[in-house]
Amino acid sequence: MKDEARDQPIEVLECNWQAFEVFMRCDPSLSVGMGGGMYTGYASAEIQCVMELLGVRKSDRVNVFDAVKHMGRVWCEVRNAARATA
Repeated sequence: MKDEARDQPIEVLECNWQAFEVFMRCDPSLSVGMGGGMYTGYASAEIQCVMELLGVRKSDRVNVFDAVKHMGRVWCEVRNAARATA
């Protein structure tokens, strides 16, 4: 089954660009149990590592970290809802 949303262009505001770059390079955590899998978010250590690899300035890291965690929560909500209705 093709994910049609992947083919849709998105607009990223300049103020969110660094956070978006970090977000796109991180992988979500998936917890698996008897009822199936559920996305639980993005590991803080992974976000920190990606910020360092991309050279995010130390003065920007708190804001970028918070933005990525927020993006991850929203992404997980959407993906988990889609998995529940599939």
